Amino acid sequence: MRRGENLYRIGKAYGVSHTELARANGITDASRLEVGQRIFVPGGKRSLPVSVITPEHALSDAPAANELPQGEGVFIWPLASGTLTSSFGPRGRSFHDGIDIGAPPGTVVRAAREGDVIYSDYACVATGTW
Repeated sequence: MRRGENLYRIGKAYGVSHTELARANGITDASRLEVGQRIFVPGGKRSLPVSVITPEHALSDAPAANELPQGEGVFIWPLASGTLTSSFGPRGRSFHDGIDIGAPPGTVVRAAREGDVIYSDYACVATGTW
């Protein structure tokens, strides 16, 4: 555990629910976590930068339900061509908060709508590296 981390943020980074993290670590009171405490992440194969993947401001500045865009045509398709490889919603025991689109290297990607980028990274699915 690092300062500012909690089970929710760690779980989001690893794709594991906060309740699963608590169960796997025998944690009954999440308010008693301490900086430096080691947390076992089921299925975790390496240490991830939780503060980059789930920035504190991104979680606290989430829009209220009435602020979310409504109706069709709110977002544009960000690629001239590409294949939807994973959709938004439940994924196994976790929740996928976006969509994944497969396209050849060098493909131009546009913003789906106006807003602020809060996290960006390169994930190479073919080799499993970040």
